Amino acid sequence: MHPTNSSFLLKILAGIFASQVIFMSYGALKCENLNRCDEAAERIEQVFNVMIATTLSLLVGGSGASRTSTPRPSKPPVKRD
Repeated sequence: MHPTNSSFLLKILAGIFASQVIFMSYGALKCENLNRCDEAAERIEQVFNVMIATTLSLLVGGSGASRTSTPRPSKPPVKRD
């Protein structure tokens, strides 16, 4: 698998997002002990907004890069008599 493959990048990104969700879920459950749930909720919202923006930019950038990275073979000129 080529490391610049967009599906490879999306799988890596999904793994990072999944780990963030696990840590944020744990933090949200434990925020009651610290009485800081409002701050935790704001932070979680910010992280999810960045995650969505990152995913969309990779999808848009990956679709454009896949079109330009493979050059089309040039056709020989047609000779007309």
